Amino acid sequence: MATVLRKYSVTAFATVDYLKKHPISSPQDLKDHSCILIDSMMVNDANIWPFRVPGSNDICDYKVTGNYICDNTQTALELARNNLGIVFAPKVSLKSELTQGTLVPCFPHQDEWWLDLTAIFKKREYQPWRVQYVLDAILDCLRQQLVQATPGRPEQDD
Repeated sequence: MATVLRKYSVTAFATVDYLKKHPISSPQDLKDHSCILIDSMMVNDANIWPFRVPGSNDICDYKVTGNYICDNTQTALELARNNLGIVFAPKVSLKSELTQGTLVPCFPHQDEWWLDLTAIFKKREYQPWRVQYVLDAILDCLRQQLVQATPGRPEQDD
């Protein structure tokens, strides 16, 4: 069984220094940049990074390549902080970097891709009421914590 807890945004980030040396104006330009790839997103020798098409709800996929492949977001962020390329990451993972200006979004807010943060747990044919009560309480608590921790675009049905 799955339940959506919250939406969160994912987009491309880099340092101001990287962007000064290697300007970028749209996701189409990513093909000319060193993108920091995430192993779990690999398709052949590249990642596919989706971005919202400006002025619509459509999503366009961009094939990106780069010099580095990481198996976790924290390592990819460290490479980006060291001016080694562009990273595709959840905005919530970069709170301190965004506040300090260490990393900045490469594109305007409307290009962000929004995903559902989903809790998945085993559904049983018969669920004792006390177990369901605890699950509901945990989900409510998680939702409240996420709302407080992740300011951003209001909830949307897309």
